[in-house]
Amino acid sequence: MHQMLTDSAIWVAILGFVFYFIRKLWENSSVNKAILAEAKRLLSVAREHKKFWQERVADNTTGHHPLIPFSHVVYDKQVKNVGVIKRGLVAEVVRFYGYVDYINSFQALRKQYEDAGHTGEFNKMYLRTLETLVETFSNLG
Repeated sequence: MHQMLTDSAIWVAILGFVFYFIRKLWENSSVNKAILAEAKRLLSVAREHKKFWQERVADNTTGHHPLIPFSHVVYDKQVKNVGVIKRGLVAEVVRFYGYVDYINSFQALRKQYEDAGHTGEFNKMYLRTLETLVETFSNLG
């Protein structure tokens, strides 16, 4: 009887470890998928925003349109888990979100450019940052 209880306890422990690792693999896969899905969303939004801003530059109406920072809630919440991102993607993901934050910071400088009479320069640089984001990271994931 004692041997059977010991054998059962060993099997329960083994199954517990197996299920733990399966759950961790599933969670890690989910984090990867969520971060990459958000990155693809941001790239899509950046492409459309670039087209929109080019049209506003062409008709000289950029001053009538606010710039909304690109949000990345998934990455913000999961950055603490950056170690679970696939090794081949970690550097690109971190670079991508760093560049998105750079664009957000640049957007915040718009008023200073306008106040200094350099709206055209801002627009040119802003379009270039959007283009760089889209071109550099279009194959992410």
